[in-house]
Amino acid sequence: MIPCYFDPMERRKYKRFSATAFLNRPVTLTPVPPFFGKPIKGKLIDLSAGGLSMLIHQIIPQGTHLQLTLVFPDQTRLECETQVKHMLPRDRNYLHGFEFLNIDPSWVTRINDMSSHFIDCERRIQSADINPCIGSQCAFFNMCNKQERVNLLVNIDDELLLNLAVLEFHR
Repeated sequence: MIPCYFDPMERRKYKRFSATAFLNRPVTLTPVPPFFGKPIKGKLIDLSAGGLSMLIHQIIPQGTHLQLTLVFPDQTRLECETQVKHMLPRDRNYLHGFEFLNIDPSWVTRINDMSSHFIDCERRIQSADINPCIGSQCAFFNMCNKQERVNLLVNIDDELLLNLAVLEFHR
């Protein structure tokens, strides 16, 4: 069974997605005044342009403001202030939901595009589309580790080698 990455009944402002490239991605939270304490590390669970959820080993009270740093697989960094919106116990950890408070509009667009492209890709894969990967047109492409992306790159390399061989032959 293929996991569901998007609930069509979701009523949030932004689509959220749980991407395998982001799953368990390290996230650092640093308290902002008037709060204080050591930086907190957690693992990213899902992401949207409005916020994220992550697993943390401790409880952070609802309403707490924290500075978030998330390094994406392509090494770009998202840094913004967040607020704890909710917390639920999960095994020996706690699942926290954070809202982005001062995120740069360019990040809102980028995360929205990544989310939409990732969800569309999953739908194409589930419907057994012959070529589900749209390549560099996808906002998620540089961070993707799906087999369909690898196959696209192999096909492009094979075509390039074939074209080079034809050119060499005609010399």
